[in-house]
Amino acid sequence: MQTFKNKVPQRVLSVLSLVALIVCMDWGIGETLEPITYATYFNHDIEEMEDSGYDADVLFVGASRVYRTFVPQIFEDKWNVNGVINAGSSSQPICGTYYQLKDLIERVHPGRVYIGVTIEQLTTDPEEDLQGRLIVYDRLSLKNKFLMGLNGFSLSEKRYLFDTYRFKDRFDKKTIISNLDAKKELAVSDYCSYSEDSEYYADMGFVYSYNTYATGTIPITTAPGDFSDDLILADCLHYLDLCIDLCRKNNIDVNLVSGVTSVMRMYNSDGYQAAVDFYQEYASSKGIKYYNLNYLKNREEIVPDELMHDYNHVNGEGAYVVSDIFADIVLKEEAGEDISNYFYNNLDEFKKVVKRIVAVGAEIQEDSEKNNVFHIHMQSLQNDNIKPIYRVLIKHSASDSFEVISGWTSNPDIEIEVAEEAGYVIRVEAGANDGSYGVASQEYAY
Repeated sequence: MQTFKNKVPQRVLSVLSLVALIVCMDWGIGETLEPITYATYFNHDIEEMEDSGYDADVLFVGASRVYRTFVPQIFEDKWNVNGVINAGSSSQPICGTYYQLKDLIERVHPGRVYIGVTIEQLTTDPEEDLQGRLIVYDRLSLKNKFLMGLNGFSLSEKRYLFDTYRFKDRFDKKTIISNLDAKKELAVSDYCSYSEDSEYYADMGFVYSYNTYATGTIPITTAPGDFSDDLILADCLHYLDLCIDLCRKNNIDVNLVSGVTSVMRMYNSDGYQAAVDFYQEYASSKGIKYYNLNYLKNREEIVPDELMHDYNHVNGEGAYVVSDIFADIVLKEEAGEDISNYFYNNLDEFKKVVKRIVAVGAEIQEDSEKNNVFHIHMQSLQNDNIKPIYRVLIKHSASDSFEVISGWTSNPDIEIEVAEEAGYVIRVEAGANDGSYGVASQEYAY
């Protein structure tokens, strides 16, 4: 019996040593195989902040509309604070927001937090997006990696927490050499990622992009957009509660904010106003504030489609515009000014100032019997009091301009015949009999 007792500590030590060896090997292989991502830059920024010994004043945390919207430098300058962090990440689920928030509270102790909220955040099961959770996992310290790995991933998913499994497809000599060279260059450049023509990690989590659209050309996109109280997942709401409670326990001023999405998506979401109402009521019940930046007065002039990165995010220029306005609004509120007049009250009030067809799209099918004959079904988004009219144009391979192939009509179903086999562009347009309304368009290349 005594011999057995003496062996217990040795066995425990052996197991711990084996675990430590596996972890170290996995970490080493991960350092070799893991590609450079926005997490690489973000982790470097947070580590530098920790090493410098100063804390963060403000933290924005949430999904992609956070990291593409809020420019840290603007808030530092306007609010006269140091250490503004944008901890947004692509497809960040609310459970990921909790662990990211927890990690940064422990490491850099922010004094104020803005949690980004969206129409789909509480109605989408986090298990549907493994990548979104892994992106958050990559940004955590060791302790919180362990906690999120334990609670945020199913048993079958836990294999992805090991770099040896997750990056196994990158295990070849050419990729390893290229990856190590890229990381050396990154260190030499002091983690500079500036680009004049493609999006780049700009500063403390914010990502700048150059994408743009002419007004009315954002495609009609079917994205998670349904919302009602019945669709809210209890587990998601629980994590939002945990985020608020965590901030309060640490004496942190916390509020909710919705970054700017496209007008197209606001029109194409079933339950957009219901989501806004929910967050307003939720914030009121918690004694905090909720800012919906989609309802900024003069939104159509302030953030036109030209300042959108895609159907759901502003581009870099749009981020500077929105951040500048939001920073000013908060300053005015803190000075005692009533800021309600800076926002529309609801979606109906917002729609009253929209004087354009918001978006158009088409289903184009070739006739099964007739060569070069196409059947086009068009749809568009606009205010209920507007009856859209449609037309179709074509640009031939030898031409630089479009010509009308089917004139304005209220019929959304049109048949056209194209003379050539390939190398042309079909353009569909939606307008209104009221000439003051702007036209939407979409192009399809063949």
